[in-house]
Amino acid sequence: VDLKENEKSIFNNTHFCGIKVNNKISYHEDKIMVTILIDDNKIIMKRTSSDYKIVLQFEANKKTIGQYFLNNENLWLPLDIFTDTILFGDSSLQINYSLIQDNNPTKFFFRIKYEVVE
Repeated sequence: VDLKENEKSIFNNTHFCGIKVNNKISYHEDKIMVTILIDDNKIIMKRTSSDYKIVLQFEANKKTIGQYFLNNENLWLPLDIFTDTILFGDSSLQINYSLIQDNNPTKFFFRIKYEVVE
């Protein structure tokens, strides 16, 4: 997994062990459960921890609304997402997107490489 926020590397070629079943990839990223659902031109990513749950929906060249749920406060917050590109490979997925807060975009680069073991 590679993840950058405004060109700052959060994960750089970090390995996690996960499961890919049909169009769904699941893995643990430290104490966060990550689930990626691939549905035609749409990607839904859920990140769940004991403190929060984030649901991000990506569609290339479109603005979508995600959700950020704070468990302690039982509060849902909307997330404005603009997806620049979604690139599929034989064993990889790359998403370039921005989260927009107060008209201030934060750019993200996410790439996951995976292999299917049978």
